[in-house]
Parts: sequence; C-alpha cells; structure tokens
Amino acid sequence: MPTELAALNGYELREITLLIQGKELLAQARTLDEVRLIRDQAEAIRLYLRKRGEGLKAQNAAAEIVLRASRKAGEILAETVRPGNPQLFHDGIIGLSELGIGLTQSHRWQQLARLDDAVFEDHIQQAKDEGRELTTAGALRLAAKQDDPPDHQPEPWSLEDATDRLRRIVYRLFTRWPADELESMGHLLVALGQELLKHRDLRP
Repeated sequence: MPTELAALNGYELREITLLIQGKELLAQARTLDEVRLIRDQAEAIRLYLRKRGEGLKAQNAAAEIVLRASRKAGEILAETVRPGNPQLFHDGIIGLSELGIGLTQSHRWQQLARLDDAVFEDHIQQAKDEGRELTTAGALRLAAKQDDPPDHQPEPWSLEDATDRLRRIVYRLFTRWPADELESMGHLLVALGQELLKHRDLRP
C-alpha cells in the first residue's frame, strides 16, 4: 500500500493538499483495496469541503480523484470478475459480496472504466472551465451514451431464437385469452402476420 495513504486520515489542510498527488497515488495502487481506500477518502474530503462551504474548485479536485479512482476500480473488476454471475477467477475469492461491493457499484465503476479516455478527460476539463460541479452521475450519463449510442441497432436473432421468443409470447397470451374465443385469437395472429409482411420494408 502506498505510504502516502496514511497521511489522508482526517481533514486538515495538509491532507487536502495531498489531493494534488491523487494521480500519483492511483498510479502506485495495485489492488482493489488500495484504490477503494483512495476513492473513499477523497469522497470523504469532498463531502467535508461541501459541508464547510469551501469553493467549488476544491470540491471538484476531490471529486476528480473520486472519479479517477472509480474508473481504476472498474478496470480491476473488469479484469477479475466474470460477467453475469460475478465470480472471481482467483481461488478463495468467490464473489463481490466478499469484497464488500454490491452489483450496482460494480456495474457503475466498470461503466466508468469503459468510458473513452479522451471523452473522460474532456468532461473533467469542461466542468472546470465552466465552473460546474463535477459529479459521478454526470460521468455515468456520458458512459451510458457511449454504451448505447442513439444509432445503435441490436443484432438480429437467429430464426430458432426468434421462433422460441414468439412461441413463449403467444403462449402467455393463450393462457389469458377468453376460452370461448380461442379461434378468434388464431385468426388475429394470422392477420397480424400478413400485416407485418406488408410492411417488412419498414424494418431498420
């Protein structure tokens, strides 16, 4: 663990000055625990500065370290945690719960880590230039846009997958349809299929 971390206990002015060294501390950090410690202490300082009514520049300096540490934590998690059911590859560590990290937190950190470096740096600089508060929520909105751009088109299903999905939807309708009107349901499905075929050229 970087020895400088010990100096981040408390809220004295000299400790706030250490935020300038945040990038160096993160560069030295090698484990998730070290990165989380930097992040948590920077967030504590940010909240303390806000409570004291300190200027936005000082608050944003702490917020920047929070964001950079969150991104690095996301990078570490992305390398060690399996997608879906979060199980770690290393023996003896079976999941996020043992690390004290929730699924939502893990998702957000990894989402921040995927944000393009240039976009992230521009976001930081623009907030400083415009005198805006630097927030995790703002960075997450950028990351969400990158993960799902407006012109993104989902991959089409295979015929087998599409058939299975349609069958399950129709079956759910079938179980709720009035028992004495099942024939009308069949006619409606046929009519719907014909209507869709007429407009196949409207598909994206």
